[in-house]
Amino acid sequence: MTTAYLLVSHGSSDSRHRKALMRLAQLVRQQLENPPIHQQSSSAAAVSVETGPPEPPTLDGIPYRKRFPHTRLAPVEAAHKFGPAPPLVGVAMLETTALSLAEQIATFGHRAAALGVTQVVIAPLFLLPGVHVMEDLPREIATAQQHLGSTVQLHCTVHLGGYDGLQTFLAQRLSTAATPAVLVAHGSRQTAGNRHIEKLAARLGVTAAFWAVAPNLETRLMELIQQGHQQLTVLPLFLFRAPSPTRLCVKPMPWQSGSRACGCGCCPPWAVARSWRQ
Repeated sequence: MTTAYLLVSHGSSDSRHRKALMRLAQLVRQQLENPPIHQQSSSAAAVSVETGPPEPPTLDGIPYRKRFPHTRLAPVEAAHKFGPAPPLVGVAMLETTALSLAEQIATFGHRAAALGVTQVVIAPLFLLPGVHVMEDLPREIATAQQHLGSTVQLHCTVHLGGYDGLQTFLAQRLSTAATPAVLVAHGSRQTAGNRHIEKLAARLGVTAAFWAVAPNLETRLMELIQQGHQQLTVLPLFLFRAPSPTRLCVKPMPWQSGSRACGCGCCPPWAVARSWRQ
């Protein structure tokens, strides 16, 4: 194992965010396993994601440290002695944590180096090229690399929203939805990031709206209703079900108290979409 992987998300005070992030890290690790793991308990997976490979067992199945409490194997030696170690996949968050992202990356990098890893691939779980992707992440990664020196090399992939298959995935989610639809993203102070979403919506044949900047969802839905549409679909461009998507889909709209009937369905965030997890 010479490469480890670190998933970086925005972070949230909602506990569902971290749970979903940990679950995603487990799925990534399972995809990287060779041969793939078909059956694995959640507890065993959590150990690999959080703290690296499990302790090497003895011949009779008793954990090594319980049988020999005063003996310690170096991580790399243990990995070679008991077979190849599973891929190391970690998680980090940009906000809502005690440590800065740079400190989290450096800590993970040092732990990975102890396992023989020479490079860490950082995967930003951000859906548009906003301030976090264009400014915050490069700064924090550069700071972490300074702490790590030449021990481990950090490599950052394109943000998740730049994934080539994103349009196909969203089109599949819209295939059974009522039309017209509104693609709603968080939005950014970076206008280029918002234009990226607007272009994506145009290719999908839907309307774009934003949570944090104008035009917002309510404005877009009212425009469509005034055009005579009565069945609408909201497609949230959010990875996890907390907190914005939840408030987004339960927020009462002005027309709902009127006499005119209008149906508005809301697709779930990505974390609960089986096709995306695969």
